[in-house]
Amino acid sequence: MIQETQDPPEPRVIGLDVHPDTFTAAVVRGPTPASAEVVNLYHHQPLSQLARWAQKFTTAQDMLVLEASGNSFHVARLLAGVERPAKVLESCQMGKLKEAHANNDKISAVRIAKAYLAGTAKEVWVPDPLTQERRDWMHAHRKAVKRTTQMNHRIGSYFSDQGVRLPQDLGLATDPVTTEKIHKLYSWTPRQWQVVEVMFMELKHANEQRAQWRSLMAQEVLTDVKMLALVRLCGVRDIVAFSLMAIIGNIERFESPKKLVKYVGLNPAFDESGEGAWKGGIGGHGRKDLRALLIEAAQALMRTQHPLAKWGRKLMGRKGSLHVAVAAVARKLTVAIWYLMKGRWTALEEIEPRLALKVGKIISQVGAEKLKALGQTRKGLREATFQALKTTEIYVSNPAQKMPVPSEGQSKIEAPEAPSEKALARPETLQVNPGEPNPLKTTDPTQKRSGPATQPTRKPTRVYVLDLHKKMPPPEERKKTKPTPEAPLRAAVLLPEGQSRNPVEAIPLQEVGQTQKNLRPATQPMRKPTRVYLLDLHKKMPPPGEGKKKTAAPAVPLRDALALPEGKIINPPEAIPLQDLSKTPKTWPPETRPTAKKTKIYVLDPNKKMPAPGDRKKNRPVPETRLGDAVPQTP
Repeated sequence: MIQETQDPPEPRVIGLDVHPDTFTAAVVRGPTPASAEVVNLYHHQPLSQLARWAQKFTTAQDMLVLEASGNSFHVARLLAGVERPAKVLESCQMGKLKEAHANNDKISAVRIAKAYLAGTAKEVWVPDPLTQERRDWMHAHRKAVKRTTQMNHRIGSYFSDQGVRLPQDLGLATDPVTTEKIHKLYSWTPRQWQVVEVMFMELKHANEQRAQWRSLMAQEVLTDVKMLALVRLCGVRDIVAFSLMAIIGNIERFESPKKLVKYVGLNPAFDESGEGAWKGGIGGHGRKDLRALLIEAAQALMRTQHPLAKWGRKLMGRKGSLHVAVAAVARKLTVAIWYLMKGRWTALEEIEPRLALKVGKIISQVGAEKLKALGQTRKGLREATFQALKTTEIYVSNPAQKMPVPSEGQSKIEAPEAPSEKALARPETLQVNPGEPNPLKTTDPTQKRSGPATQPTRKPTRVYVLDLHKKMPPPEERKKTKPTPEAPLRAAVLLPEGQSRNPVEAIPLQEVGQTQKNLRPATQPMRKPTRVYLLDLHKKMPPPGEGKKKTAAPAVPLRDALALPEGKIINPPEAIPLQDLSKTPKTWPPETRPTAKKTKIYVLDPNKKMPAPGDRKKNRPVPETRLGDAVPQTP
């Protein structure tokens, strides 16, 4: 008897609606949201029993999905501990799928499962425990900075309400000396001064918290090699370096620099639909906290003489906006961060003065008391930090990987991905194994300054691979192929029915505009639309003097030749009535025909002298005898 093999059960998707104390699970089976069916529902289960419930009612092939919330990362790590895969979906997109008129925990669990089956849900990366702890530090430091700023503004506002203006050399310090000086500036009442003392206590506490978190972050940067390597970049110090590692975490989850730029939100927004197009700024998407830190780093970099800062100032001159230039510099800085965290950076051979100064400031943030508690001296920690910077991990190419051989008919391959669009201002060499050629080498190998390891030339180039089986043509045939000489257009004669008296075939005039792009340079018309004339070779050219444009014979002035009815000419002083001129203007010869516009015709009196130059002013015509007032004489 042949036994029928049963197909393995189809994987299920389990949606979890998690709360601080309970959770609701919906088991859904099906390939698409439309065909999926709800197999089972588990409502209001204790969150403390989640691991045991997952081991009992789920398998390792099931996918558990939940919406991002306060404890979603904890739940995902808890499920990973019992070998159950779990994914966290973005809460913003899940909230848009929610129906306002009908919603509960069961419906939410089913909605989360079907959103994952649709394939359009955005997944949130679950940080590892170390990265999560660093993020907690970063958020605590940001809150302390925010609280310090808030208390400074509150104290300044209260002083302004009381009419107290602090001198410029006197800040809002919390030491007893400064407090006593502020007490003497104004005749405070006991209740007013108690308000001031409480606000100063809050400001002091916020400053102490800020200094404590800053010291811990500086210690973490000095002890972590990967975090310390970020300090090599201009504009990046302990706070920015720590925040980068806390937010980015594992750099391997970003395949290219563009992915990291998009994650930070430094790529401009755009919306194009049909004929409409809209382009926005860099706000509204990405990590706002990390983008703000990188903008601050770019602003500090713009005040230096770094090559990237010079590029940013040139861009600011072209665009006329400082904000655009700072955002562009921050984007290039993000690209450099990706290459540095990937290890694709040159090794540091010597410590530059600006880098030594930066390390000294970071050690100062640790504090003398912390250094004494750690059993470190300032000089010893400084030397250890320099040694750690010189042992930074660099990129080494794989010698076992060979260049791809082009297939038949293929003559070129694309260059490997590198920091494009002038991503970095200072190119360096690529560190490769000894004896292996470097296809992207662009600078002097003796250059000591640090920079990206795989930066190509500024202009994008194409890499061509020669076919060794194809022989090279002779030198005289290697020139650029020129078009076949063709008779110029002026040598062709257009005749009816396509015939030509010239040996060269004529090009019909009506086809010149249609085949304009296919014409040879000799027959191609100019860029501007022009008229093309075809000459008849059997017609002789006129002599040079007669080839000019025909001009009309100089007309005899009307006052020198006037046509009478019988065709006789009278002397200049003699004239004919004006009404006779208006009756037969078209029958006159061309040289005596008046102009088209109706103008007044004057006849000079030869017996009257010309006025003096001073009397020839504008709007004072010379006295003349009008033709209408002239009396005709008998010939």
